[in-house]
Amino acid sequence: METLVRGLRYYKNMIPVYGITFLFSFHYFLVLFVNSSNLERYWSETAIGNLYTYGSVITLAIFVFASKIMRKTKVSHLFYSFLVLETIAIIMLSFIKGQFSSGVGFILLQASAPLIFFAIDIFMQELNKGSKHTGNIRSLLLTASNITVMVSPLISTWLITKYSFEMAYAVSFISILPVFILSFISIKKLKEPKTEEISAVHALRVFSMKNDMRRIFEANLVLKIFYAIMIIYVPIYLHTYVGFSLKEIGIMFTVMLLPFVLFEIPFGTIADKWLGEKEIMIAGFFISSLSVLALFLYPEKNLFVFSTLLFLSRVGASAIEITTESYFFKKTNGEEIDIISFFRITNPLSFIIAPIIALPIISNWGEPYVLLALSIITMFGIVPALLLKDTK
Repeated sequence: METLVRGLRYYKNMIPVYGITFLFSFHYFLVLFVNSSNLERYWSETAIGNLYTYGSVITLAIFVFASKIMRKTKVSHLFYSFLVLETIAIIMLSFIKGQFSSGVGFILLQASAPLIFFAIDIFMQELNKGSKHTGNIRSLLLTASNITVMVSPLISTWLITKYSFEMAYAVSFISILPVFILSFISIKKLKEPKTEEISAVHALRVFSMKNDMRRIFEANLVLKIFYAIMIIYVPIYLHTYVGFSLKEIGIMFTVMLLPFVLFEIPFGTIADKWLGEKEIMIAGFFISSLSVLALFLYPEKNLFVFSTLLFLSRVGASAIEITTESYFFKKTNGEEIDIISFFRITNPLSFIIAPIIALPIISNWGEPYVLLALSIITMFGIVPALLLKDTK
């Protein structure tokens, strides 16, 4: 009983961070899978890839100098700064129509959101310092985010179908306001992490010299490239090439995202208590790769088949996501800002790499072959996973 009480007190301290994650994720994921379709109204496919790249380059530059920024300001100040920037971006997308506002608003959105999640990472890692339950804690954090991921495609595609793209962004704007309220109430009560005097060069050296850190970075990068291609090109592929309506895509994406809610907590618990991360990660890459290959090979428009294959692709991705998160955060702490920021570089980096991979393929062979390339890339994730020294 005493152990249970201590456990409840331990998780109680993390509730504000879980709440902020949940609320901000709803705002962000509400428009994540419709961004490329919205941009398609004003920009070519090549230009859309470039816009993702521009936003990611900004984020990448800030990540590189993260600890220098943190030593001159607080993590909470960074969080609030980019939350304001995110709000400006969503206002531009909500209330101002046109090519310029859609492009600039999207770039700001693409640049600021990963940095907000990064600040949340640091607060959570500070609370989690010294814990033996990293997999479970991280899986709960991801699940708080992924519950919103699951319902957001249905809501956003319904808003777009019934009203407009601008209405979906307007709802996203309204939903960011509670994030400000909860943040002002709770963040001041959290312990401000102290940053270590290390540099981006030191972080690069750590990842290059420590085999397991390098391999978990590589595995995470493969996963993020998988996400980036799925986010940028698959909605366009399903809508313009296969011929699904936005409403049908909303249904498929809701089914597709169920595994993140259903499986990440069990996978995190299994990794902590029994298997470690390695075996689950390898299985995840294998399942995701074969599912994407099946999407490429299946020739007909069939809602059930596409939904099933997309669901399976995310069963694999959920296994990879929680195990890469759990493995990495078992090896670091909340004060190692540059180490965490270097690991998080995989997100913006993937949005730079994805167009470099996809655009030549689309130009030479057509959009379906992006799925074939993605299947091959995802299968390569097994290589660093196999070479990891497991935590169990």
